Amino acid sequence: NGSKKFTKAQLNDDFCDCPDGTDEPGTSACPLGKFYCKNIGHAPSFLYSSRVNDGICGMICLRYHIDHFVIWIKRADCCDGSDEYDGKVKCPYTCHEAGKVAMESLKRKIEVYQEGVILRKVEIGLAKRAIAKDKAELSGLKNEREVVEKVVHQLE
Repeated sequence: NGSKKFTKAQLNDDFCDCPDGTDEPGTSACPLGKFYCKNIGHAPSFLYSSRVNDGICGMICLRYHIDHFVIWIKRADCCDGSDEYDGKVKCPYTCHEAGKVAMESLKRKIEVYQEGVILRKVEIGLAKRAIAKDKAELSGLKNEREVVEKVVHQLE
């Protein structure tokens, strides 16, 4: 994806050599760059490099009033604190907690899915029985129609 080649020495040297910022995944040198968060104990992620060493730890919610509308924006930093490496602020390690929350959320989604699968099977069974009942009723009505048609034919 990068538009230039760079040496190993130029990787994370805190100078933006590539216009797309690919040479600085671990610094905030490139304005359009992305910082890679390992987030061990949770899912790895990328963070806009403008959020690196900004003195903010963790997740914050920003509230904006725009033309009478309130907009909430969730902003997540690295849960391992690696985005605040300059030492000005010490971020707590929250990856295990975030990982637990994500795992519980995933487990709940799986439970809901499994409940849905069971419910779908029940509904399919009910629908099959209803179709069979309707087919039997239709067959009976067809037989009845034949009898009525014969009677009408005899009366003519």
